[in-house]
Amino acid sequence: IKKRREVTLDNLRRAFPEKNEAEIERIAKESYKIMIKTFMMSLWMPDTCKDDNKVAFHNYELFEELKAQNRGVIIASLHMGCFEGIQKLALNNNLYDVIKKQKNPLLDKYMNDNRKKTGIKLIYKGSGATRDLVKAIKNKDVVCLFSDHKDDGCEVTFFGRKTFGSTGVANLGLKYDCPVILTYIILDENNKTNIYFDKVLELQKTDNMKKDVEINTQLLMDEYEGLIRKYPEQWMWFHRRWK
Repeated sequence: IKKRREVTLDNLRRAFPEKNEAEIERIAKESYKIMIKTFMMSLWMPDTCKDDNKVAFHNYELFEELKAQNRGVIIASLHMGCFEGIQKLALNNNLYDVIKKQKNPLLDKYMNDNRKKTGIKLIYKGSGATRDLVKAIKNKDVVCLFSDHKDDGCEVTFFGRKTFGSTGVANLGLKYDCPVILTYIILDENNKTNIYFDKVLELQKTDNMKKDVEINTQLLMDEYEGLIRKYPEQWMWFHRRWK
């Protein structure tokens, strides 16, 4: 799709002004390959998730330590690699994920009926999403938030440029004292989905909630940027990130 192709290349040029055009196009093509594989794999995700040779956890004990605190867990992740693979976590945990409704109702139903086979609980993005997320956290469940796309939350700096980022992770983590674990997913050369529970994010907290949300959202965006710089081919570049 021409529009998406132009957005992809524009995003990459903004993020990596030091790279030449050949390298920009190489990253774009590799990213598209991974996203196509991700979409295709999502069609078989219920079966794929059950196979540790196809979807594997790394540093899972860190996640277990947080869950054992019985305060709920927020997984802060991004659209990287085969991100649908996070559904593997739903096989043994009450996992909630916020999704965007597809314009095509038949595709929306097919994709979500398939996702539900793993046991994942889906929350449509919209006015009622926050209420459902709060309920899940209060029930000590696991919430996954893919918060790397441009949002109406607060202003942040991303790859040296001003934009807006989602404040969901910071808001929920601070307000409900819920631990946050940075998690990223890599699709390797053998088409194996590797889910890395990277680190616990220590949220900064003062008596100014609004400022705390802004500071912690920026800290999260910095973490995302570091991962994307390390694995640029793995990230979804075809959504406009800057105005």
